[in-house]
Amino acid sequence: MININENRYNNIVSDKTKVTFTIDKNLMNTFRQVANKDMRKYSQIIEGSIKRYISSKL
Repeated sequence: MININENRYNNIVSDKTKVTFTIDKNLMNTFRQVANKDMRKYSQIIEGSIKRYISSKL
């Protein structure tokens, strides 16, 4: 028997890529606490910040 939900996730195509950044430990700990309090994904916060940075420079 095929699990429909499992099959649905296997077919997702994404234009995103994984990257690694190095930041201060204290900054990361504070960031985690704030993001968890707001129940937001880290990647969405970072992506939004990068987009705002780029748009301010163009």
